[in-house]
Amino acid sequence: MGHLQKWDCTVLISKLMKAGLVRSGAKTNEGEVNIDKGTFLTETTFTEFEPSDVEFVKRVKAHDDRLTSICYVENPRCVATCGFDCKVYLWNTDLVRLGQLIIGGDVCWKLNLDKDERKNEDKQEAADLVEELEDADYE
Repeated sequence: MGHLQKWDCTVLISKLMKAGLVRSGAKTNEGEVNIDKGTFLTETTFTEFEPSDVEFVKRVKAHDDRLTSICYVENPRCVATCGFDCKVYLWNTDLVRLGQLIIGGDVCWKLNLDKDERKNEDKQEAADLVEELEDADYE
């Protein structure tokens, strides 16, 4: 049986941010996490954490068989899963199923895409590229 679980890691992330191991919008520095000892260790920092720093929120049955892959999608904020049951599902961050990929079928997805945000990101990327090209030295 394939299940999805949601955990609240707010306290742990806060501890890691205070230790300088995580910055807002950045990935963690490489380090060693030892859950049994409750430690997060990098070359320069040692941080202790408690089991209560990570709180279980919710568990749902996601697939009829084991999951083979999970992917977080940033825009829109959702999670895609696939499993040995040969199904692909899309979930919101509260683990409510939004839709199922059916090959050869007509499926209505309960998914709101923010096309304006994507369009604005594309425009900004193009503007940054134009600025970079204008500043380039071609000699």
